[in-house]
Amino acid sequence: MSKMLAMLYAAFAGGLANVQVGADLRLFRGLQNPALTGVIILSTGLAVAVMALLVWWAVAGVQVHTNQIAAIPWWAWLGGALQGLTVLAVFLTAGQTGAAVFSALTVTGGAVFSLLLDQFGAVGFEQHSITWSRAAGAAMLIGGTMLMAL
Repeated sequence: MSKMLAMLYAAFAGGLANVQVGADLRLFRGLQNPALTGVIILSTGLAVAVMALLVWWAVAGVQVHTNQIAAIPWWAWLGGALQGLTVLAVFLTAGQTGAAVFSALTVTGGAVFSLLLDQFGAVGFEQHSITWSRAAGAAMLIGGTMLMAL
């Protein structure tokens, strides 16, 4: 995938994430049970991932071997748990903030945290130093988020 196509797909996924927040919040309001809502949301996500895996296997014939699994660091298995915490954040905050502010907060929080991940080359990312332009961009995101929250 070209870098430009990857960037467009990421932007599209960001837009879908906002639709997902609304759908998740509506499901939570209907069920009034954060645990059940989280299980349903993550289960439907798992179903989509399993279907994609089956297509991947059918098309590419790729298999995973135990030595590949053994080489994966322990922290790489925590993504699902972190996703669960993200889903809970929707229930606890999105209804109070609204879609725009919730989106701004998650994007800004993600960007600021990502600066640290890049700076230290953490969790599998290549190292990219925090430059003045990157820090200024993060500061603008923070300022923009504050303006949106007024």
